[in-house]
Amino acid sequence: MESIALPSLRGISQRISAAVLGVLGSPLRCAGGWIDQSASARGRLAFVNAGGVIVELFFITNAAELAAYQANKQRLAQAVADAIAGRP
Repeated sequence: MESIALPSLRGISQRISAAVLGVLGSPLRCAGGWIDQSASARGRLAFVNAGGVIVELFFITNAAELAAYQANKQRLAQAVADAIAGRP
């Protein structure tokens, strides 16, 4: 899993990715779960350019990852919220 963001948001992107890893167990790709949009296959993204972070939780074609997501939505939401708020 990875989060796409501008370099200035690398830290928060990595915290979000680590939170997802902690709940879903999805392996981190790129630089600790962060990828600069310039290195992404998706190219420049308006949401990212506006200061947003796009989080790829899992591959929807991976049945095991989809099941883990379905079973842990609430825990995942709380973990991501805690990562954004800077709570351990």
